[in-house]
Amino acid sequence: MRKKRFLLLMILILLLPACSKPTYERSGINIFNNEGNILMDFIPESPTLVSSLTGDDKRFIIINNDGKMIKEEDDFDLKIDGAAIVAKRGNALIAEDVISIYSGEDVSRIGKLYQDMNNFLKEDKKVLAVLLDGFSYEQFSKLREDGRIPFLSSIFKEKAISVYMPVTNSGFASIITGALPEDNGVYNRNFRDIKVKSIFKDALEMNKKAVLLEGDIKILNTEIEPMLHVDLNKDEDVDDEIYESAISYMDKDMDLIFIHFHGIDDRGHFYGPYAHETLAYIEKIDSYLQNLDDLWDGVILATADHGMNEKDGAGDHGDGTYEDMIVPYFLKEN
Repeated sequence: MRKKRFLLLMILILLLPACSKPTYERSGINIFNNEGNILMDFIPESPTLVSSLTGDDKRFIIINNDGKMIKEEDDFDLKIDGAAIVAKRGNALIAEDVISIYSGEDVSRIGKLYQDMNNFLKEDKKVLAVLLDGFSYEQFSKLREDGRIPFLSSIFKEKAISVYMPVTNSGFASIITGALPEDNGVYNRNFRDIKVKSIFKDALEMNKKAVLLEGDIKILNTEIEPMLHVDLNKDEDVDDEIYESAISYMDKDMDLIFIHFHGIDDRGHFYGPYAHETLAYIEKIDSYLQNLDDLWDGVILATADHGMNEKDGAGDHGDGTYEDMIVPYFLKEN
């Protein structure tokens, strides 16, 4: 499976244009809250107050095409401006080229993991951080309700919102820097260089020992080189090799072990986010984390870079929707 994924990724990279700020064709904007989608592909035929679409709540996060996330606590209009949809209050422009709008109570951002890692390291606590690639809150909620992921259920803290685009490069960059794409410079899959320092630089500056356990390809250029893994047992997956590496580092006096598990995303794309194969694999990851917790005497943090939606019998992500943008956030202090 990972070989197929790697080949497809290489083809996409060759076909995509050189790195620049993203432009995307779409029919309208998506509006969602922390429970689900409110409107999909909405186009305002005339100036439209956003509260008329979302109800009485007037707390919003406006997400635009450049990855900005603009917090607003008052009403505004949505209008068409050329090929884009903009947010205005009277004649004042609030946001241009709006992609989606989150409505409702405050929600943490996936970049909170960076701040939590940083704070715990400053407190001289050891940190095991886990990126669960492509793990949506909806997947977590379903499995928790069925009692199938006891460890993750026991350390769940809150929902969190991803960044735009909700794909691995930009989500990963936000998780390890705490910054949005407009600041860290990673907008989508085309980008690998980070413009701000990451948690790995922070760890080095604190004289902490850190390791990044990655899959079979390097995703981002970070201050420490990732430890890449190959599919030694030929099961078309490298998460088991990553897991074994993590175990090997448990007795090496590491201050920060950062793990990037890819298999949830791989299966979500191939089978669909709620397919038996995908959900069963999340159970496997839950058992991995339980076993690592038994060996680890520090803090455990985890979140996802993005979620995933069902599309054409399989899975996809990259849209500003509830399924793609809302993910779980986990914390355990030993």
